Amino acid sequence: MVRTLKKVKMPPSSIDFLPPRTERTISISQYRPKDTQQTEGTISLPNSRELTLDIIGLSGFDFDFGALDDEDNEVSQAYKGLMVDGTLYPSKFDVVLKSFWKYIPSDILHLVRFLPMKSYMRFRRYTLFMRKFAPEVFRKSESRDDGKDVASVLQRANSAEDPAKRLHPNELYDQISTILLAGHDTTSYTLTWLFWELAKNKSWQAKVREEVMAARNNAAARGDDDLSAADLDRIPILNAVLKESMRVHPIVWYLARIAENDDVIPLAFPVTTKTGKTISAIPIRKGQGIQVSISAYNRMPEIWGEDAHEFNPDRFLGSRGAKQTSVGVFSNLLNFSGGLRACIGWRFSILEQQALAAMLLEKFEFSIPQDSAVNDVKRKPSLVMVPIVEDQPGLSLFLEAKPIQ
Repeated sequence: MVRTLKKVKMPPSSIDFLPPRTERTISISQYRPKDTQQTEGTISLPNSRELTLDIIGLSGFDFDFGALDDEDNEVSQAYKGLMVDGTLYPSKFDVVLKSFWKYIPSDILHLVRFLPMKSYMRFRRYTLFMRKFAPEVFRKSESRDDGKDVASVLQRANSAEDPAKRLHPNELYDQISTILLAGHDTTSYTLTWLFWELAKNKSWQAKVREEVMAARNNAAARGDDDLSAADLDRIPILNAVLKESMRVHPIVWYLARIAENDDVIPLAFPVTTKTGKTISAIPIRKGQGIQVSISAYNRMPEIWGEDAHEFNPDRFLGSRGAKQTSVGVFSNLLNFSGGLRACIGWRFSILEQQALAAMLLEKFEFSIPQDSAVNDVKRKPSLVMVPIVEDQPGLSLFLEAKPIQ
């Protein structure tokens, strides 16, 4: 199934992957964080989930979820609280249970979703909703013979496959659920951490805003109403702060893999144990579980310099960057993994981040709130790395947003 989906969903060009109908997508340029509709004030940035949900709906499926218009609609409610309820605070029993999953046959393991526990019940409600909602997305795509959205491409490619190799309709429906879950929360929280860093580093925020406005003027001079993907790629400081924020705050914080063969992994930087022994390679056996820490790699001083734990976009300007290594699909970062298992939507995610960051920085000046009670932001390793403020409900990160006249 992985082979089929990779072949079906990996477009020759991420820009070609965008649907032809873009009026509703473009209308997000009128977006204002909901807490600042009338005046400046404090906003909760995870509210941008509705924005990214609508974008991936339109750009990925040519389907209007309507989350911006109504945050209480069915799709928005299906995702609301999913990260906190589903993965953030597992019970001791759940941790022990999951450690035995690999020993349970798959035809039995799927029954765990019926366990009367909060996390399993929450994900079961989500999957039941998506099993009803995904067919609606596919039915809409059936009328578009040349559609470029994910649902249309999936259906055409699956129909062209050998009947014996075709995916079952339920497997196709599950891909909608996977893409939405993986595609909109990750971008939303990536932007959340970006604006938090720019609110703390006002000089970088001002540099990006000046650069974006200059690019906007250049686009207007040639008769364009908006910035193109090429324009966004040519804004160096904007891209530097995006890369640096992704480096410091990777949303997916580790990769889990299973070794297919016995092997020996050489270490670029040998490790010295407490006993004084130097380890320069790690032997692994077939079937062994491996966790690769994206957070650790992205902050290795040997790779990124002695200031690896600091937010410093200068490292992506000029020739500094990463040292002695080249991994992943984007700027030597592991955020999108690499190789055959690299994130198939990485280019779309970058384009979305560029466009939303440019749009919001043109409209608002962000700063840290004066209220110290909401400034103690902690990074919590849920299914993704999320912001938490003590004594605040759910996932929260608050910033002051002042409209720019």
